[in-house]
Amino acid sequence: MVPGQGGKMSEILRWMIYLYTGLAAAAFAYGVIQMFFLTRYADYQERMLRSFGERGGGLALVIDPQKLQHLSILLCSGLFLFGVLLGAGNLFVGMFLGGVLIIPGLLMPRIVFSILLARRLARISEQLPTGLELLVNSMRAGLTLGVALERNLERMPPDLREELSVVLHEFRLGTSLSDALLHWSMRIGLQDVRLVASAAVLSLRCGGSLADAFQTLGGIIRQRADFNKEVKALTAEGRFQALLMTALPFVIMIIMTLVNHATMMEFFENPIGKGLLLTMVGMQVAAFFWIRKLVSFDL
Repeated sequence: MVPGQGGKMSEILRWMIYLYTGLAAAAFAYGVIQMFFLTRYADYQERMLRSFGERGGGLALVIDPQKLQHLSILLCSGLFLFGVLLGAGNLFVGMFLGGVLIIPGLLMPRIVFSILLARRLARISEQLPTGLELLVNSMRAGLTLGVALERNLERMPPDLREELSVVLHEFRLGTSLSDALLHWSMRIGLQDVRLVASAAVLSLRCGGSLADAFQTLGGIIRQRADFNKEVKALTAEGRFQALLMTALPFVIMIIMTLVNHATMMEFFENPIGKGLLLTMVGMQVAAFFWIRKLVSFDL
């Protein structure tokens, strides 16, 4: 045998054992998670859809919640496998790293939904003044609000058109236009939409110039949008710092584990190191939410 070849073979064998151990642990984790969701799947899906419905109010989802859930299970298993492999045979270290890395997989469905919902609501807010202008022009030409909605529906921006089509569908089925608008405001949950719906309901029930009210609201919504953009620009640095300061220690820990594995294993195996790790995780989570609260404003 060539000198040194035995050492290389033993090193390869050792990493193969780590790999198979990690695969077995990931398969076990996937089975446990999948079994948990299968036994409680109906209740979990109902709660998730109810939560999404309360927050999204009937907005069209780009990703099916069931597919999003399965993707979350696969991601959790893969991240857990990566954490076990980083532990290199140490059960505590592997479980700890796997548990830390599995958190993004568990949070992924709500994060993806929140991003999709925020983008859609932002687009609707931006498109609302344009839609109000179309309605104002039609109502000043002598049309009622219901007829103006039907005439201008195809000219509305895409996301706003989808929402107003639901309003018109309810109206055609016999619901009063006032109730259909109120249902829309409750379903979507936007403050600008609530203002528009309230103005329309008051005008339809009590009388008044709805065209003038919509024109005034369009200007107010535009001013609010401009102010909102300025505030987001001013607080963007704080939000980025919250994300960076939370993720940086974990990234450094993973890099140091890959670069200097022996030293990091000694740190992970030491009781003081374990305590420091748990303290670090708790402080990072608390700091993230604290900074987010400091830079969050309810406009």
